[in-house]
Amino acid sequence: WKQRRCTSQFPSEPSPPPESPGTKTVRKNSVICKWDPPLDDGGSEILNYTLEKKDNSKLEFGWSSVTSTLRGCRYLVPKLIEKKEYIFRVVAENKFGAGPPCISKPLIAKNPFGMTSFILRPGHGSSEALT
Repeated sequence: WKQRRCTSQFPSEPSPPPESPGTKTVRKNSVICKWDPPLDDGGSEILNYTLEKKDNSKLEFGWSSVTSTLRGCRYLVPKLIEKKEYIFRVVAENKFGAGPPCISKPLIAKNPFGMTSFILRPGHGSSEALT
């Protein structure tokens, strides 16, 4: 199965990133989030990505912006609190608007014994761990 990028005949918002935001290099105070560009750009160039984080232990609080002007598909998220559980979401945006979010699996900010990356399945909040 090979994924290909496509451009919509009818301009619209982009689709969500196909997999991710995954997390790589999890540390006690930071994490590197990575994702792939959307398979469908909605007929317009992706202008930027918005990356948000959420303290997963506080259900009553919403998402906080990490960055909303990101051109690439990788970002170092600083200032995490050790042993707290976080989730991340990323949204692609083109000139027609923001597409649907892609949400990561929860992770705990801690120094790892080994590297772990996650692949997120869009819209489902589930992922597979890769070690």
